[in-house]
Formats: sequence, C-alpha cells, structure tokens
Amino acid sequence: TFYKQTKTKMPSPTPAAAAGLSTIDNLLSTILNSRLQRKAKSIILSSVEFLIVDFAVLQTYLQLEIQNPAITNGLRISLFVGAAYVAALALFLFVHSFVFLRVTNMKTTDRIDNAY
Repeated sequence: TFYKQTKTKMPSPTPAAAAGLSTIDNLLSTILNSRLQRKAKSIILSSVEFLIVDFAVLQTYLQLEIQNPAITNGLRISLFVGAAYVAALALFLFVHSFVFLRVTNMKTTDRIDNAY
C-alpha cells in the first residue's frame, strides 16, 4: 500500500453536523421565502453538506501517512479546490437569492425555473 494508517480513531462528526445543518436550515427558511429562493436554499444546504463531508475526508487524509508526495499533493489540491468552489457557489447563490430575488410577486418562466 502507499499509506500507513495511524492508530488514532477519529470521532464521528454526525451529531454536530446534523445540529449545524438543522440550524442553517432554520435560518435560511426564515430568510429565503419565495419559490426560487427555496430552490437556492436547497442548493446551499447541499453545499454545506458537501463541505462537511469534505472536512471529514480531510480529517481522514491527515490521519494517513502517505508515502508518495504526488498523491499527497493531488489529495490536497482536490480537497481544497473542491471546497473553495462549493463555498463560492453557495455564497453566490445566497447573495443572489437574498438581494435580487426579494420580490414576492415575481413571475418567472419555466425556462428560468429550470435553469435556476
């Protein structure tokens, strides 16, 4: 194998993650009310879930003693670039839905709904 696993066992982040997601869901539900805003909220929550999983993978990756520096660099780059992309997407959607979609009587076409 190209890695050695250390003896320490990582605690499961599931209860804390569930509590955090519930809090974020409640906060976003009070802020984002329209139909398109609810679509943005579901994508933002999926982004937060991805970031939690990415953090868990990072914690596991830090526990491994990988012998090959190319594998180490590849894992590091893919984890951080993926997290940065998803965080930027979630931030963009939050700002866009909070600022530009505040109109309650907005009428959109099916093409716009499907694109969003």
